[in-house]
Amino acid sequence: MSDLNGMVDPKIFEDLQTKIDEDAEVRDQIKAILQTLERQCRNAQSVLSRAHSTPASHLQPVLESAEKAIKEEAESIQKLASVASNYPYYKYNGSWTRDVQNVIFAILLCGWLGGLTKDGKPSESGRLLTIEEVGEILQVPVNLKDRDAFHISIEEYLLSLISLIEELSRLAINSVTLGDYQRPLQISQFVKDLHAGFQILNLKNDVLRRRSDGIKYNVKKIEDIVVEDWTVVRGLLRYYLDFNFGSRKMYGYLLGRFRDIMRGGSWKMTATTNIMGEGKKLFYYQTTFAIKLLTYMTRTNHEYPPVNPSKTAS
Repeated sequence: MSDLNGMVDPKIFEDLQTKIDEDAEVRDQIKAILQTLERQCRNAQSVLSRAHSTPASHLQPVLESAEKAIKEEAESIQKLASVASNYPYYKYNGSWTRDVQNVIFAILLCGWLGGLTKDGKPSESGRLLTIEEVGEILQVPVNLKDRDAFHISIEEYLLSLISLIEELSRLAINSVTLGDYQRPLQISQFVKDLHAGFQILNLKNDVLRRRSDGIKYNVKKIEDIVVEDWTVVRGLLRYYLDFNFGSRKMYGYLLGRFRDIMRGGSWKMTATTNIMGEGKKLFYYQTTFAIKLLTYMTRTNHEYPPVNPSKTAS
């Protein structure tokens, strides 16, 4: 009888092949869901990109379309969770983490713009959704510690938050071209607050730490936008007052009034007639026109105001 102690049992490799086939089947299931999710992410981001060319007062149709796209993403996330939760979380996490971050980013941006409210009514912009609120929207758990199942991790949320900061820096620039001078100020304060929050964190994840280091550059970019806007505003005001009134005595008043408008004020200048008196109503209307003209020039990138007809005639 021959000695069989040195032989390898072929069943070992048959069992391994079975496990490989099972693993491949799971990956194929996840891949099919992620392909659908990727298309939905592109659609949601395409809808949200319209915020860059839409005035804040006309954003509601954009937000409604974005919420519909996010709802479709949430359905795919739930399908992914039902499949992935049957296996160790970190075994397949690398396959979906980027797509999940894109979904969270879309939710954060839509929420910041005023969408995704619990009562369905539009809210004020500038709202930051928490990781728990993101989990409620997607109907999946967040930051699980008690069991090994699909969930939204803190790292995915923070990386998506950094993507939001980068997108808001673009929005600040594009808001200026739309003549919206209030939004860059709002974005600047919001991003500074987030930057301060990230500085509190002791980040261990290398990717997260590297990306968070770049937040300061976005803060600087937005600050430059705000400072540059005010430089242009002051220059145009001085030029306009020299050109039309021959003096700069109203420069401080006009600049202060324009600052009020940038912060959300209206064109109504009811206090002006009380300040100037009844005998100076004409100058009141000229002042109102100066502010409107300044806004027009900054919106249309006019370097100089139009020629004053009365001075041309003389």
